[in-house]
Amino acid sequence: MKRDIFEIRGNITPTIKRLEQLAKEREEREKAEREAKWERERKEREEKDRLFKIEHPVLDAYTYISAYNFDTYSWPGDYVNIRFYEWSNIDSEPKFFSHSIPFYRFLDECKINLTPDQNGKIKGNSGCYITCIPGTHDLVIGKSYDELKTEFHKVSNLAKILEPVPEVSSTLPCIVDYDDD
Repeated sequence: MKRDIFEIRGNITPTIKRLEQLAKEREEREKAEREAKWERERKEREEKDRLFKIEHPVLDAYTYISAYNFDTYSWPGDYVNIRFYEWSNIDSEPKFFSHSIPFYRFLDECKINLTPDQNGKIKGNSGCYITCIPGTHDLVIGKSYDELKTEFHKVSNLAKILEPVPEVSSTLPCIVDYDDD
């Protein structure tokens, strides 16, 4: 039986060690590049989320819309019956919203505030009449036009009275409660 004998010469060992070292360095470099890429992508995602939350606070708070599905989100939302009077003018023709998500998009575009209590009132009623408190981005909500008109006059008169007092006028209530009859 013939045996193959391998002869290892002394000058090959450093070459093998160098190749192993280069392979290890390449793996470490690739790992560092991957981790840097993941970190960069994580920061980009966080920044995109942060900007979306600033630009669309109502959609972010009350829907499943995010920065990633904002352009393609197609569900119109819950059925609502909202009449919104623009520019705090309750004598004008209202904008009508039959679904919640178009209404939320409108609020975000106009930079109008919506609190969780107000959102519950909107979704809890078969119909709402809404406008802004004059000079603010806060809402007045009524179940009927007459109730909206009454509440609107209350808060607009209060705003006129408290206007000269800056520390009080900045703390005006943004939620106008109405009695549930």
